[in-house]
Amino acid sequence: MSGAAVNNPIVWIIRGCSHVRTRLPRRLRGVVVATGLLQLRTTPCTMAKNTTNLALALISTQVGVLLLPCVVVVAAIVVAVVVPTIPRVVTPVVGVVRHAGVRDVGRDRKRWCGSLVTILSLDGGGIRGTISGVILACLEKQLQEIDGEDVRLADYFDVVAGTSTGGLITAMLTVPDATGRPHFAAKDIVPFYLEHCPKIFPQPEGVAALLPKLPKLLSGPKYDGKYLRNLLSNLLGETKLHQTITNVVIPTFDMKKLQPTIFSSYQALFDPSLDVKLSDICIGTSAAPTFFPPHYFSNKDSQGKTSEFHLVDGGVTASNPTLVAMTAVTKQIVKNNPDMGKLKPLGYDKFLVISIGTGSTKKVEKYSAKKAAKWGIISWLYDDGSTPILDITMESSRDMIHFHSSVLFKALQSEDKYLRIDVRALTYTHHVADSLNDVIAYDDTLDNDAGSTDVATKSNLENLVKIGEKVLKNRVVHMNIDTGAYEPIPENVTNEEELKRFVHINIDTGVYEPVHDNITNLR
Repeated sequence: MSGAAVNNPIVWIIRGCSHVRTRLPRRLRGVVVATGLLQLRTTPCTMAKNTTNLALALISTQVGVLLLPCVVVVAAIVVAVVVPTIPRVVTPVVGVVRHAGVRDVGRDRKRWCGSLVTILSLDGGGIRGTISGVILACLEKQLQEIDGEDVRLADYFDVVAGTSTGGLITAMLTVPDATGRPHFAAKDIVPFYLEHCPKIFPQPEGVAALLPKLPKLLSGPKYDGKYLRNLLSNLLGETKLHQTITNVVIPTFDMKKLQPTIFSSYQALFDPSLDVKLSDICIGTSAAPTFFPPHYFSNKDSQGKTSEFHLVDGGVTASNPTLVAMTAVTKQIVKNNPDMGKLKPLGYDKFLVISIGTGSTKKVEKYSAKKAAKWGIISWLYDDGSTPILDITMESSRDMIHFHSSVLFKALQSEDKYLRIDVRALTYTHHVADSLNDVIAYDDTLDNDAGSTDVATKSNLENLVKIGEKVLKNRVVHMNIDTGAYEPIPENVTNEEELKRFVHINIDTGVYEPVHDNITNLR
């Protein structure tokens, strides 16, 4: 394009309107194109000023004489029709325009953070990521019912965080296609798991199924991980961390350094050594000890510096990445990142968090001190089909993060901005239940194969889909921070209904101004 064309306001208008049309839900495209000529804002004075500036610009062009009458007509329509409805109409439209005017992938990462920072957090859990897929598909469908079938979850969240299988889902939701839009919709997650999990976790057949599993575990990881590595390499290609649709946070653990390595879009902007391929990050965060081999790779940054990574499953660090994501945002606030607007370092009351768990295999007396007193190294690694040391590490991480998150939001009187959806096998009257008499609710949906990480049979995967659907119909529960028990909230609402409430925040109440680039501004 010539320099004259670049400076021609008519060219910019046409290009801008064309860009908006391709990004917006169909029902809003006509409105945005029409009002886009006037650079719609929230006050009549600003509208008049922008209209005058545009008129003067048009007069200076060769086609100004032809287009100027059109501008006058549009201005009259705006003053007569749009201005009276500004409080009700303009705010949602401006929110959508900001979403539609998205940055080029891999360049400007500005998220227009303002009243709320929205975070989606996804737990680890192997094949139980199927449950997360069901819940996410429901959430995205609710958003599409409001803003059109073209919208995706990445359009609504400032940060998407995921550990292990949650990290894989995070990548699926945020990796761009050739047009810069999310390559996958949330509804694609469940079919993806149904197709690929049996190949990622191949089940023994014939004579092999009758042999003890312990010798295999003693000789090496349960799975070689080749299919998973090839799948992720083909799925994510050469896409790097800085190229995701929205900011992502994925925890891993570097076994050579003996410390966590948190891959964050924010951090990648300041530390080029962490701007690695998404496929390597996903393989690393999924490399659960005893299940898959650790993942080694190196990265040469733009300055020629080579960094090495020796990664295992992020679940040993944070199986629930909620606080990791919140910390990543807080670091940017402390560093005075202009994208954070006027947020304060401890302004967690301005955070909106949806945290999705994958359940657990908790059972009363699954393990006991009396039983474990006789264990050696082998028994801690393998007991009746389970890996006790991994179960204890990941369950404690998941529960402690949820506990601290619950305390944090309660202390800020912002419990309505934190939603944790999970499959709870047991709810206790006390933090530790000694017997079934102490259990106030029992749900056996994750017993046996359903609670496993890797029993990827067709029947079990289909059962996990049903469990996910059941979770949506379950009542919302909060953690009692005094007892550790999970208790239903006073309002008799389901998880699906609560998701819908989150979707409709601001449109119904107008409590917060939509000054960041979320389309509907989640609650």
